[in-house]
Amino acid sequence: AIITPNQLSEDYAGDQVITGLEGLNQTAWWGERSASRSIKRCTKEYRSALALVLRHANLLMFIDTYIDPLAPNYDEFPQLLLAAGTSDHKPIIQIHRASWRKVGGKIEVQSLARWIADFNSWSERLARANIKADVFIWEDTHDRYLVSDITSISLPYGFDIGSDGDPPTTWNRIGTKEVERLQLEYDPACKLHGLAGAFVIGRAEGE
Repeated sequence: AIITPNQLSEDYAGDQVITGLEGLNQTAWWGERSASRSIKRCTKEYRSALALVLRHANLLMFIDTYIDPLAPNYDEFPQLLLAAGTSDHKPIIQIHRASWRKVGGKIEVQSLARWIADFNSWSERLARANIKADVFIWEDTHDRYLVSDITSISLPYGFDIGSDGDPPTTWNRIGTKEVERLQLEYDPACKLHGLAGAFVIGRAEGE
């Protein structure tokens, strides 16, 4: 959020992120500043809860072991990527997932070439929207997060879609020190999770 003198905030009356100092306690995001939030496990709820972050963040790290273009419960995940930024603002987008997937109840490690092929359909969708994302495949990763330069969240179920009868999940905001730790852990130079490979999906305008 951006807090300004009231006179300046009037010039941005349509932007929910910017507010005048005098009216700070009247804003929705100030009143809803709890460290946790219950979210229905559907893409519509994800997009609503993250709308301002997706629009304004300069960095978006989607850390989720199970993000999978071939899994039905992640079929709508590209909607979050397509909602990131604006025509004038393109954030750095990263996807972090494990090098294995469960097949018939068994864990199978896939080659980087196979992962690149599996992400091809998402790559084409992003390219049509002039968006690109870096995909990092890690040998060992478990917890799920959204890390950004605006706010960062621990996500027990990641971004997968639940069934209609499933209870909501609870998202928890994480502190600055944890964010710094995660950014270091998921840096390609860090060996903690064992980088199996990386590639780019989509493309940015002019590339």
